[in-house]
Amino acid sequence: MPQEAPEGTHMREELGLNPHTTPEIRSVLQDLETLGIPKKDLFRQEVANSGLSNRVQLAMCFGGLIADGFLMVASQDSEGIQELGPALIRQARTLAIGEKITRRSSSLTDLAKRGQWKAFEAELLAMQADVESALIELRDEQLIHLISLGGWLRGLEVVCEVVLIDYSKARAAILIRPEEPVYFLDRLETLHPSLRGTALIRQVEDSVRGISRIESNLGTEPPDRETLETIRTLCIKANRAITGQKR
Repeated sequence: MPQEAPEGTHMREELGLNPHTTPEIRSVLQDLETLGIPKKDLFRQEVANSGLSNRVQLAMCFGGLIADGFLMVASQDSEGIQELGPALIRQARTLAIGEKITRRSSSLTDLAKRGQWKAFEAELLAMQADVESALIELRDEQLIHLISLGGWLRGLEVVCEVVLIDYSKARAAILIRPEEPVYFLDRLETLHPSLRGTALIRQVEDSVRGISRIESNLGTEPPDRETLETIRTLCIKANRAITGQKR
């Protein structure tokens, strides 16, 4: 007798969700484990401005914070969690999905203080699933894609930095994924014209398009150091626009 599909599977398919949506952010952690991230907070970014109210910007910020959570697992940065937990809750509430994940913020902080990083990762993944579930209930698939985009951009920036610290072609080969920027460009093109015309989306789209152009020209050849710096710069520009940083 065939097994029933997991709860929510049919809704996900109806909304056009696939492995490139929020669970894809987990690949940030997997890449960092493969590369061997330094055990320090070299890559912690400024938490996004709490005054943000645009749901498109908040969704991308939220994805970036999830990526930072995975980064903190890889670098065992317990101090960074003190800012991360409240920021996740604050942004989730503004996205009208805070109720489902509020209880997980204190859990994340406690697990980090105790150094229980595997449990922390599991809790972060559970929070991510809660957010996706809440947005599926709201039938707001665009925000799920934007969360994924924010996580991907932040993760790509960090992976570039880690590879550049100890560059080799073998380490740079992990960045050959031309299908990812193409996918996100396709998602951006589905946004309402009034959103696509904003300065934020124009900056993000320009950066993703630049990354896509570089990736497509690489073929199977790993990016050299100069190319990697260019990809990293494009990510930084997009991430600063998303978080509202001036520089």
